[in-house]
Amino acid sequence: MSTRPATADKVPEGGLVGVLVDGRQVVVGRVGGRLYAIDGTCTHQYADLEHATLSGETVVCHFHGSGFDIRTGAVVCPPASKPIASFPVSVDDGCILVDGIPAQVRVGYTGLRDNG
Repeated sequence: MSTRPATADKVPEGGLVGVLVDGRQVVVGRVGGRLYAIDGTCTHQYADLEHATLSGETVVCHFHGSGFDIRTGAVVCPPASKPIASFPVSVDDGCILVDGIPAQVRVGYTGLRDNG
């Protein structure tokens, strides 16, 4: 699998981008011009959130509709009952850093992981 640096200009307003951070799947979203990051795996049935949607400030899992606050990781819509981890985001020379670690995007990745 090849990767390239994740850049802030590739995260549209109201959109999500799936990234890898030190081997961990994370989703980065832009709301009100600000970037936010949460863990990339739904706590309901462990579906990959790379194919989730962002509705306002809510990341909606495509699998069963669980919703998480992009800013805090709190559950805002069941069936998930456990919050998801959130991480601080910064930008250095256009590249996204999640918790101080450079984020990477997978080149040509279209897969979906579902462990549930």
